[in-house]
Amino acid sequence: VDLQAPTFLTCSTAAEIFFTTTPLGGSFVANWTLPTFTDNFAIDASATQLLDVTDPLQPVAISTNLTVQLSSRLVTRVVRVVAYDMVGISTACEHQVQVSTTAASVTPPAAAAASSGNSATVMAAGGAGAGAFILVLIIIIIVHKRNERRKKPADFEGILEMLDGLPKGEDGLLVPREIKREHVRIVGNLGKGNFGTVDKA
Repeated sequence: VDLQAPTFLTCSTAAEIFFTTTPLGGSFVANWTLPTFTDNFAIDASATQLLDVTDPLQPVAISTNLTVQLSSRLVTRVVRVVAYDMVGISTACEHQVQVSTTAASVTPPAAAAASSGNSATVMAAGGAGAGAFILVLIIIIIVHKRNERRKKPADFEGILEMLDGLPKGEDGLLVPREIKREHVRIVGNLGKGNFGTVDKA
């Protein structure tokens, strides 16, 4: 008659710790290590139980891939492995599985400052680019309007109206003629400059 319970070869009392960068509120799958066990007769592998006994009053069947909800920076779960031999005698091993987001998910102050500085630089560069674009646009509009004015046809109607107002003779418009020098009498000097003198005739 077999009266000896299975024996665990590896059943560590130390916690198995996992680190993750998953933010709080998310979930992380902890692939914890299944302890090994043996028996003097034979192990009933199909009867082996893997339980989450964090709440001893409500044990939950699990696998070695334990999904942990990250409700805090450090979450601790208690897992229990119950091994049975072929005659139904069992033994159990418990250890803690811990998931930590403390070390990996906190952004270092230097990195945060660098990120802030980069954002400010990008904003300043964007403002300078927008200012340069507006300036170029204004210059294009001014040049376009100036070209339009140059392309505008001359006002011949206004010119003709001006010519109509000039004195006319029998043959049409009177053309000024040169006055001969002997017919000119100098009355006085009005001024003198670099380009000559101005006299009153």
